[in-house]
Amino acid sequence: EKDREKYRRGIYEFIQYLKQEGMFEYVEMVIKIYDERCLTPSYEEVAEKLKEERKIQKNSTDYKKVREKLLTALTKEYSQMTKKEKQEKLSNIIKSDMIGEKGWYNDYSYSQIYHYAIYSPKSIKTNYFLQDIKPLEYKNPKEIKLLDTFKIDYKEYDKKALRNNEWGD
Repeated sequence: EKDREKYRRGIYEFIQYLKQEGMFEYVEMVIKIYDERCLTPSYEEVAEKLKEERKIQKNSTDYKKVREKLLTALTKEYSQMTKKEKQEKLSNIIKSDMIGEKGWYNDYSYSQIYHYAIYSPKSIKTNYFLQDIKPLEYKNPKEIKLLDTFKIDYKEYDKKALRNNEWGD
């Protein structure tokens, strides 16, 4: 919960910055938050196991339990990485096509924790595909409700609630 609040606050402050700079008028942006352990050299091996588990597990709760068990093995490795190593790996991820040739999933998709889409009110009004989304004013961080990426994958969110910004955190 502490991390979630930190992410919420960071997104809120980013939106406020965009508003102050006059850059929020027509915004459509997706923010994805990843588990830092995906930066470890051993993550690629774990990602292969996560791919298999994604097919085996029947719901997000079960998948997250298995996922956490697999990623826990990378915690020590991550803590032993230097800041430079982490920055280099992160730079390579940012430069890569996060969707990739394989479609929505790639090795890093399995370490994505939260997902949040930002739409400015004017963007919602002018984009036909967003017309039924309830606009937010972003007046406080509590309005920012992070979506659990795995609940999205397992289709556990009610679509109407998502479009009306009425899902629980």
